[in-house]
Amino acid sequence: MNRKDIARAIGKRRLTPYDIALLELLQDKGLVEIKSRANGTPIGYEWVYHAPAESKVGK
Repeated sequence: MNRKDIARAIGKRRLTPYDIALLELLQDKGLVEIKSRANGTPIGYEWVYHAPAESKVGK
């Protein structure tokens, strides 16, 4: 999912800096993987978030 998809899923138009910080915290805990992928926007990429099948929590 990209940021736009996540925002829609939680009933927002876009993610706030606090939402993005939470996603980064979830990455630090091993619950979310964050990658960038190329797209046709002016900056040339977007952030993509993925929940791994097996999390690292509790290990």
